[in-house]
Amino acid sequence: MVQMSNVLQMISECKEKSKLLHSMIPIKQHQDRLDQIDESINTGNVWNNPQHAAGLMKERQKISDLLSDLAKFDEQSSTFSEFIDAFPSE
Repeated sequence: MVQMSNVLQMISECKEKSKLLHSMIPIKQHQDRLDQIDESINTGNVWNNPQHAAGLMKERQKISDLLSDLAKFDEQSSTFSEFIDAFPSE
């Protein structure tokens, strides 16, 4: 059986890793780039050059996946913290 102290340690480590990831990943820059790519795609001119369009779509997917994974990690860390706060050890 998992001891509560081990669970608290794991949650603390998740929070620290989340902070570290946020310090390493320029989220605002990535979101801005994602917005730029979306705008380019929506203007229609980008599709005149299929190779360039494919490169943009690949870049868009990579950035989108990164931001999505980071958001999921943050959400899970937050959920675990809320659970511990709601059910403190006896």
